[in-house]
Amino acid sequence: MNKLQMAQEYALKMLENLNPMQIDKPTRDGLAYECFELAEAMLAENDKRVVKLPHVFFDAKQNEEWQPDWSKAPAWAIWWAMDGFSNQANWYDSEPYIDGDSEIEDEWNIELKANMETYEKAPSFNYAGNWQESLRKRPQ
Repeated sequence: MNKLQMAQEYALKMLENLNPMQIDKPTRDGLAYECFELAEAMLAENDKRVVKLPHVFFDAKQNEEWQPDWSKAPAWAIWWAMDGFSNQANWYDSEPYIDGDSEIEDEWNIELKANMETYEKAPSFNYAGNWQESLRKRPQ
């Protein structure tokens, strides 16, 4: 029930013993004010008594941060991330970074090491988030 309906019901109850034709404007205005005050007080009290539940119920898995399937990662890979430019995911041996001075924007960069694997193409694992928020570290 909304506030207007409640106020109207209170007003009707209060007017049962009065002749509406004999009520002057100040009395009517006061009655309307009192009825709305009473309706607001009732709704406020009801809000205190209602158990507040979250709008969305989460299961334990939804509360966890999304992770790629690390069982598919090479042994040397510590990081996984999705590039925005190519929409390609990669495994990394050290933490990649976003370099604003790079020739290709919207990608993760890494210091290349001679004769070592530093990154490798990885599955996307259906990652659907923002590429800049895709960086994940292998759990310990």
